[in-house]
Amino acid sequence: MAIPRHTAGVRIRWLAVQTEDLDATSRFFAEGVGMTEDGRLPSWIHLTGEDFEVEAFANPRTPERPGNPPRGAIVAVFESDDLEADLARLAAAGGIVDRTVTEDWGRCTFVHVPGGGFIQVAQLLPGADDFRRDYASGEDDRPS
Repeated sequence: MAIPRHTAGVRIRWLAVQTEDLDATSRFFAEGVGMTEDGRLPSWIHLTGEDFEVEAFANPRTPERPGNPPRGAIVAVFESDDLEADLARLAAAGGIVDRTVTEDWGRCTFVHVPGGGFIQVAQLLPGADDFRRDYASGEDDRPS
């Protein structure tokens, strides 16, 4: 499945939130939006809602540099089954595609939306949901 087009049933995979206050961010999404915090690490929280997830980072790995969303940004993350094809289509539609980064759970790329703003496109590896669940529960056994 490619990035969904604007049709009924379109689902954003998750929102990535860069924040300076995890507690306030968690409280906002829990009390204001009705989400449940189901994972926490010192610089990261994971919240689940009925239709989507939120990952909030207090100390995001993404450095502040030209091309990355500014601190405080909320970025919609779209899941892709064919990252290269979807990035090519987004570029042809006027998006400016940043470099692709490989993470433990898959590959992702920021795309600058014409006129301003960002999205992220992610291609998840098999088992990525298990990895993200373990990371959220603190059961991730990678060295710090």
